[in-house]
Amino acid sequence: MKSRLWYPQLDAYDAVRRMGLLLMRWRREPPSAERLFITDFYLATPSLIHNASLPQDVRDQLRSIQIPRPEASFITLPAAPILFQKMAEVQGTALRTMLAKGLLSTEEAKAGAYVHSEAGLSVFSNTLAALVGERELEIADFLIAFIAFVGDGSISELWPQHHSW
Repeated sequence: MKSRLWYPQLDAYDAVRRMGLLLMRWRREPPSAERLFITDFYLATPSLIHNASLPQDVRDQLRSIQIPRPEASFITLPAAPILFQKMAEVQGTALRTMLAKGLLSTEEAKAGAYVHSEAGLSVFSNTLAALVGERELEIADFLIAFIAFVGDGSISELWPQHHSW
């Protein structure tokens, strides 16, 4: 019998769930696809937040929610740039699926921003909410409050500092 590991980072359905969660909790201007993908990247692999270039007050907040460092994680991840590149295809599929199913506003998407539609609000709050744990909510809220808007003009500050992308 062969066994396979499941990597939620590379699962389009899990990407829909994660991005739906992020969009439900997003309180500022709707994100671009790129900013949503980066935030989702960190939600799927929270230990890699430690490798991002962050101001000291954000580092203090990160310590307070006790996300393990990458070297203390059970799973060994590939290099962040490789994982992000692999995830981008899956995230793009998830985003197109959400648009095709009417879960996102097509008008906002045409303008390059992503926000849930009325149908999306119903699906995300009624169906997907049951698939989200308290810890994941805590991490999503941290990401939106402290990470998603770092470098409002440029996303380059969101990348892990140990890698040149």
